[in-house]
Amino acid sequence: MKMRFLGLVVCLVLWTLHSEGSGGKLTAVDPETNMNVSEIISYWGFPSEEYLVETEDGYILCLNRIPHGRKNHSDKGFIAFSQIPELAKRIKMFFALGPVASVAFCTSPMAKLGRLPDHLIKDLFGDKEFLPQSAFLKWLGTHVCTHVILKELCGNLCFLLCGFNERNLNMSRVDVYTTHSPAGTSVQNMLHWSQAVKFQKFQAFDWGSSAKNYFHYNQSYPPTYNVKDMLVPTAVWSGGHDWLADVYDVNILLTQITNLVFHESIPEWEHLDFIWGLDAPWRLYNKIINLMRKYQ
Repeated sequence: MKMRFLGLVVCLVLWTLHSEGSGGKLTAVDPETNMNVSEIISYWGFPSEEYLVETEDGYILCLNRIPHGRKNHSDKGFIAFSQIPELAKRIKMFFALGPVASVAFCTSPMAKLGRLPDHLIKDLFGDKEFLPQSAFLKWLGTHVCTHVILKELCGNLCFLLCGFNERNLNMSRVDVYTTHSPAGTSVQNMLHWSQAVKFQKFQAFDWGSSAKNYFHYNQSYPPTYNVKDMLVPTAVWSGGHDWLADVYDVNILLTQITNLVFHESIPEWEHLDFIWGLDAPWRLYNKIINLMRKYQ
């Protein structure tokens, strides 16, 4: 039955693309589909800074910064600010948007992926990049997702991992979202995610042996991250339809935040609404700005 449905979807895509060459309706390709991150920032009139950073374990990362600040992955904030007091002292306030620290109630397909054995994840994705930006995604965004009929299908594909809230997505920018998302991560990061799913612990990466763990952590097992050690003033937002940061998981996290100064749950939001939601400027961003002014 699933294969039959998949076949119907493929046939629909091929038929629609064929009609493109014979008068099918296409929307103009958004120029941002052919831009990198720095170019997109500059395109919208913001100053852009780009840095190449080499981590202690040898990874070279390209960091893009708007001098006025931007959102980062929430779980990384909880880890860094609880483990590095010197860094925490420099932070006036931490904004956690759909934070994923506990995954006990996560319903996203990513949780099912996390239950796969580590060796199978490596066999499927290698040992370097996980779902990086690719020529195929760019082709999908510029040739398939610009078609009037298929644009909504592409939009719904964005929701498969994070939850559904179709009315809050700007369908005119689906080609941009498809071209740039997912932006990729490392396979090691996915293995760390897999460990969180399997063992239900918020802890450092398990290197697979006592000797390797001792080399990295000076102990035979990965250390646990204690969120209660983080004293930075923290504001948290969560979404009622968020499949990654489930409401129950966020509620568990809230009990562990020592200096919680604000929390709001938006019932109809899913994980992507925090960055792509049409109503995000007045339901979220204005409140963040007000809190920044209050705690400056």
